[in-house]
Amino acid sequence: MGIGRVSKRKMPKPAAIYPFSGERRRSGATHRRRGRAPSDHADDTAHRAFLEWKALTSVVNVMRLRPSPSYAAVLSRPLGQTTRSPFRRMNQRQDLSMLTVVLSNYNHARFLSHALSALFAQSRPADEIILIDDASTDGSVAVIEAHLSRHTNIRLLRNRTNLGVVANLNRGLELARGNKVYFAAADDIAYPTLFEKSIALLDRHPRAALCSSRCDIINSEGSIKREMVTPMPRSSPGYIEPSAVACQLMRDDSWFMGPTTLWHREPLLAIGGFPEELAAFTDGYVSRFLALKHGACFLPETLAAWRRMPGGMAWSQTVSTDAEKFTQLVEQKMAASGGVFPPGYAQRWKRRHLFGVRRFALVQERHAARGQGLTRQVVAAATGMFLTVWLFMKLRPFDLVAVAHRHLQRMVSG
Repeated sequence: MGIGRVSKRKMPKPAAIYPFSGERRRSGATHRRRGRAPSDHADDTAHRAFLEWKALTSVVNVMRLRPSPSYAAVLSRPLGQTTRSPFRRMNQRQDLSMLTVVLSNYNHARFLSHALSALFAQSRPADEIILIDDASTDGSVAVIEAHLSRHTNIRLLRNRTNLGVVANLNRGLELARGNKVYFAAADDIAYPTLFEKSIALLDRHPRAALCSSRCDIINSEGSIKREMVTPMPRSSPGYIEPSAVACQLMRDDSWFMGPTTLWHREPLLAIGGFPEELAAFTDGYVSRFLALKHGACFLPETLAAWRRMPGGMAWSQTVSTDAEKFTQLVEQKMAASGGVFPPGYAQRWKRRHLFGVRRFALVQERHAARGQGLTRQVVAAATGMFLTVWLFMKLRPFDLVAVAHRHLQRMVSG
């Protein structure tokens, strides 16, 4: 924009700050007292520079950008040009979010088509889908390629050797272009409004590191077995402050469900992604860590289905014969977090985890008794119930009130 010559008589008399040099401007009287006559040419040049800077600042403030030496080039760029200009940001989706879905697959061809169809049926579609096939041998790639021909926002990456789920999650995180990321499983189902509702809540609470909701459990045929019973940190959609997260974890532990969690990418990148040594618990650990640092959002709705089957990644964690060694590893990780986890939480988490592993073993024994006669089934059921109560009182007496309250709420809600 052009700025005309301004009369020296209209220049402000009080001392001013030169916008570019940071020096204090002195009036002509100050110069004369020091025996130096002010330079008209220098004053006019400086004043024109000052007015140009003020005019630029007013334009820049409107766009909430900092002044830049290349501002003229920025303002002259045509709308829609592929560039990092402010206009491109202004023309993006109104929710200012770009969502990347990362899906890691290994030999899940029979479930993959259902998982992909659910992703494409979202009321708020993903902007980018990164499919990582981890050296499958069951025809998974053919299923993926069938979808590639129908959708333009998919990228397929094929591993020559099997790297494992966590390595693929971290690779997808690095490649993602979105500021929000959803890590999909090849055998889970995202319900149609998961992305829309989660993104809307994250946009209202940009401090939150993640957003999660409730989840169904389905079997290998896709039939809903039940809703996953987890703590309810809120009765309405909203944000949970880090201090409230700490209280909830101590009182009743985590509510995070992997199939329903959307992440802000930057906080996750800042901690280096998911620790591979934590295997199936890696997202559980990172969810807690980031929620304690940044807070988290929660939607008290059921927005996804988790297909829990023998041989799955989460299943392997509950049947581990090295539970003590694993809990020690997690305890060390929490202790090295720099005080992020509240005092005493690591020990509580350990006792809760061990209870879960041992209760799961009792459930499996009860299932094994089926078909072995009524007497055997009754004995197994009674033994399992007695041992479950005994284990709870031994390992988790501090959770008695919270668990009773949770189950009472479930009974009341039907």
